[in-house]
Amino acid sequence: MEKSPAPALTNGLEIIELIAEKGEVGFNSISEIKGISVSSLNRILKVLLSKSYIVKNDKGKYMLGSRIFTLAKSESLWNGILKRASNILKEISEKYEATALLFGFSDESVIALDKVINIDSVVMQKVGTVSKQFLNRPWGFVYMASVSAESRKKFYEIVKNSENDSRETPSHEEVEEFIEFAKREGYSDDFGKIKSSIRRLAVPIVNSKGEVISALAVGFVNGALSEETIEEIISYLKNKAVELNNLISQ
Repeated sequence: MEKSPAPALTNGLEIIELIAEKGEVGFNSISEIKGISVSSLNRILKVLLSKSYIVKNDKGKYMLGSRIFTLAKSESLWNGILKRASNILKEISEKYEATALLFGFSDESVIALDKVINIDSVVMQKVGTVSKQFLNRPWGFVYMASVSAESRKKFYEIVKNSENDSRETPSHEEVEEFIEFAKREGYSDDFGKIKSSIRRLAVPIVNSKGEVISALAVGFVNGALSEETIEEIISYLKNKAVELNNLISQ
């Protein structure tokens, strides 16, 4: 094999390719498969993590990060969405004392692209987290509401084979009810039924083809907000989603 003129760069790219192929890979497996020393691998992974090309999940394994997602989906488009959404998330967090997030969908994965935490509310997941949360979170339900019944079967299998993301997954009948609600109402609400301490809402963001590519979401302590306030949040989310839809269509 021809010697690379930039070994560290080559190793970094090959690590990204390996993670893309495997879905998630542990440190020792990467070192063994690629034949990279522990010290060199630590340096490479540190750079890839800092740039969000990869993330480390709660099992200690490495997965593709949000940077890969935005590059794959057209950086100029997503920079515009992220910039506008950042202000929206701040407005939601400050006005309603809730934690607000932006999720993206790509390659059968859900990616947490941005988040604004309210100190008096829930923390929720870290930015850059890549998961298979299609059947146990409102953002997953709004995506599932946009796909065919046949495609849903595929996602049931994906989640079934992903132990980390199958936790807290409702029964098949409950999931279908959440999905039908999202189709009917244009947003998703878990009503605190999946995790009793947290209530979460989500609205879809679509591209010019009508495909759901992202979701605005809000999480708060279950019971902390009145139903009137929650209805106001839902209306606000829907209006802001329209703004982002229009931005994408330009």
